[in-house]
Amino acid sequence: MRTLIIYAHPNKNSFNHALFEKSKETLLSLGHEVKSRDLYDLKFNPVLSASDLESIQNGKVPSDITEEQKQVLWANHLLFIYPVWWIGPPAILKGWVDKVFLNGFAFSYKSGGPQGLLKHKRALVVCTAGSPKEELQSMGMTEMIYRPITDGTLKYCGIANSQEIVLNNISGAGQSGREKMLDEVSLFLKKWKD
Repeated sequence: MRTLIIYAHPNKNSFNHALFEKSKETLLSLGHEVKSRDLYDLKFNPVLSASDLESIQNGKVPSDITEEQKQVLWANHLLFIYPVWWIGPPAILKGWVDKVFLNGFAFSYKSGGPQGLLKHKRALVVCTAGSPKEELQSMGMTEMIYRPITDGTLKYCGIANSQEIVLNNISGAGQSGREKMLDEVSLFLKKWKD
């Protein structure tokens, strides 16, 4: 299996980075081929500029975008790891999606409506939230955290099997709680098969 990890957190000492490293380690131990796109490390420009848009509309996709699309096409599994900021992914990841999952690459419009073009076998979204689950549930925000990516993007683009793990209360979990979460994600990945 070929897995592409799309990772978005600027701090190498963060819990998200520990998730990133643990996920890579687990997948490699299972025999996956693994590539990763550490968006901050790559200094990925998330802004879809007017010149980018004009170029795309004229049939010439900029090289930084085609490089990311090449990585996506290489994989048959996609793994997204990021923190939840303002009930969504960091801007760099949202910009990556805006620039990479283009019409004609990730989806197209047919007479019957939109058609997803990415036929990856699986996608997994692992995101972290500082608030406890109960607090997010009481505000009606639980599904708002993951559905824009799993349903609004991945399923729309043809990836029918997309799942999510939302790790809550990172701030209050303590070291033992965070280690338990790392083990939980590792165990999930060990069962994550075709």
